[in-house]
Amino acid sequence: MYKTLVMSSIIFGSYLYSQKITNTNQSYDIGIVGGGIIGCATARQLSIKYPDKKIILFEKDKLGSGQTSHNSGVIHAGIYYKPNSLKAKLCSTGSRMIFEFCDQNNIPYKKVGKLIVATNQQEEKTLLELYQRAKQNNCVVELLNSEQIKAIQPNCQGNLAIWSPNTAIINYQELAKSFVKDFTKSNILEDTQVVNIKKNNKIEIIYSNNNLFDRLFNKKIYYSF
Repeated sequence: MYKTLVMSSIIFGSYLYSQKITNTNQSYDIGIVGGGIIGCATARQLSIKYPDKKIILFEKDKLGSGQTSHNSGVIHAGIYYKPNSLKAKLCSTGSRMIFEFCDQNNIPYKKVGKLIVATNQQEEKTLLELYQRAKQNNCVVELLNSEQIKAIQPNCQGNLAIWSPNTAIINYQELAKSFVKDFTKSNILEDTQVVNIKKNNKIEIIYSNNNLFDRLFNKKIYYSF
């Protein structure tokens, strides 16, 4: 019992000491709320465009641990989008840029390719229309017959298929983390939840560390911009 009390006192004392240190206001030029792939990419681009600016990024959990890591991890080729639409242009350009960035920064990905298969005449008609759309979107695609389909995937049965060799898979959480790898640790606050944003003479971001003591004592820290 005595040891437990002593240990609790040490932990609580450490918390109070850290509170004194972190409650001091700090000033930054740019604050980004959310450390998913969009937040990390935004932080990277802003740091490149404005190298003299002080940037801080807030993430309530770990970088890339939200929606960024809860998806199929596919780098799409842009087959399905309406030709000349913004989605079609961004998908084809974005996938190319991802491959280039990964190659330059030694980030693993795998071009596993994708088969879109038709099993009857009605599906074949739709597939041919989709093939023309993919060609208009400048996607690298090929039409395959049943034998060619089986050469790629022996367990797949189909009359006709679109083969997209540039469809790939990647760990998007690791990609997000790579975007901010050049940041110092003081510029990234993980396990930090923004609870309020105020605008007076300056913009103030009010946040709380996502741990037991901070939640228990409703601890708040202020950063001004």
